[in-house]
Amino acid sequence: MGGYISIFGILAALIFRKKIYVHEQNSVIGTLNKFAKNFSYKFFSSFKNISNDEIYTGNPIRNQISSRGYEINKEKKFILVLGGSQGAKFFNEKLMKVLEKANFSEEIIFQTGRKNTINSVKNIKQIEYINEIEEVFLKTKFIICRSGASTVAELQTYAMPAIFIPILNSIDDHQTFNAKNACKNGGGIYLSEKNFSEDLFLKKITSFYNSDLNKRSKNMYNDIHIDAASRIADEIKQN
Repeated sequence: MGGYISIFGILAALIFRKKIYVHEQNSVIGTLNKFAKNFSYKFFSSFKNISNDEIYTGNPIRNQISSRGYEINKEKKFILVLGGSQGAKFFNEKLMKVLEKANFSEEIIFQTGRKNTINSVKNIKQIEYINEIEEVFLKTKFIICRSGASTVAELQTYAMPAIFIPILNSIDDHQTFNAKNACKNGGGIYLSEKNFSEDLFLKKITSFYNSDLNKRSKNMYNDIHIDAASRIADEIKQN
């Protein structure tokens, strides 16, 4: 639940005196969910300790992700870069230039977003959109991506080492809080666009590349999201 459109569901529930259940995906409670929480019967959270009355359920994820994991395939051929289905201007225009300079033995798979393919770069394979991301995950050494709630939940479940670059000016800066939460045990790092320089980002990414990624994988892992949908449904059924 969340976003301005949810207000209609909340108002309808209040008018007809129905129970309200709120699920917060992010690690900071959104504006509308703060309002809805005042009337909620139960409040579910994807991240721990965001509210003193939360029921920590995790975030529902796809079965294709929850049924696999980083250790299944030891052969890691790719470094994966995702800016979202529509791509990301920062990723396409600035991060691409950084990765051109990187000296990696693995192929870089770079999702540019639809109609955003850039000029060919020898060590980077550009794809507008990856339909079966779980198949690419199998051979991915680590990922560079944004830190939306669903992305973080899937990476934690898969135990994928990650470099997060939170989107600037996200509401309540929730992507930065999501990234900090995901990285707190050492499974990943996060970089800020505000501090961008090609040299700095190359240094940070290269250092991450040379770190113990199997250890980072173990530190990223969190199984709370695997049965999140069932956990939420069971809580609602209990009344």
